[in-house]
Amino acid sequence: MTPASRRLLASGRLAAAALGTAIVVGVLGAILAVAQAWLLADTISAAFLGGAGLPDLAGALAVLAGVLAARAVLAWASEVV
Repeated sequence: MTPASRRLLASGRLAAAALGTAIVVGVLGAILAVAQAWLLADTISAAFLGGAGLPDLAGALAVLAGVLAARAVLAWASEVV
């Protein structure tokens, strides 16, 4: 095996790891986007159709803020990877 072949094999493994990480980050981002849409729809529905006040919506809004923060971290991670 030539030195060039060894370098290519090593870079191929590194590229496969980076590709796998990018796929995982993308799938998690998609899951969080669906969760965000569901939480937002549920919160808006509870506020306008259910007549829920801010104290009633505090938990859902906190979870929504957490999902938004997680999506921001994943967006950063996708740029780094």
